[in-house]
Amino acid sequence: MAQDGLRTCGIQPADKSLINRRLKAHPVPVLPIKVMTKPVLQARGEAVHLCLLTTVIRVPPSILFIPLAIMVFGLGIYDTKLALILTYPTFLVPFSTWLLMGYFRSIPFELEECALVDGASRWQILIKVLLPLSVPGLISAGIFSFTLSWNEFIYALTFIQSSENKTVPVGVLTELVRSDVYEWGSLMAGALLGSLPVVILYSFFVDYYVSSMTGAVKE
Repeated sequence: MAQDGLRTCGIQPADKSLINRRLKAHPVPVLPIKVMTKPVLQARGEAVHLCLLTTVIRVPPSILFIPLAIMVFGLGIYDTKLALILTYPTFLVPFSTWLLMGYFRSIPFELEECALVDGASRWQILIKVLLPLSVPGLISAGIFSFTLSWNEFIYALTFIQSSENKTVPVGVLTELVRSDVYEWGSLMAGALLGSLPVVILYSFFVDYYVSSMTGAVKE
């Protein structure tokens, strides 16, 4: 079963030692841009990187929050906004990277080759060629990341205690439900107001979102 899984990821059983390569960590907006360029995707370790990435994505937050709680208490940032700022990238970075992989792959590599022929450096190709073409994908990843952060519940419930620092999902549930008394009017109002930012965000960028879901630049 393990060997079949490795073959699915493009790794032969004899190459299992490749899995021990270290996966570098980057901020959420930087990692997909730096990692998802064509030369990196065409490298030998692409299959290994993809398998490690999908493995990280599949780890449930209910398992991750235990070691993260130890780190949060150790750093003394419990019940602060910084606790959520530092823990949310643990699921946002892998998800954003995985989401942008297909989009960056669909950008024709010939565009980079033409830019190299014209004397452009790798950095210039990234800034002047790849980034303008990848705007729909980046906006889509940003929308999904915002939605995941906005709806996240376990970390916000575990690391935040004071009412003024609670997020909307946690605040609506913990502040408006007292024992077996449900403030239905307030609960419905809180649910409606909590969904408005996501609805407004999607409505403003729906064209970019649809574009990223249907494919990138056509050859």
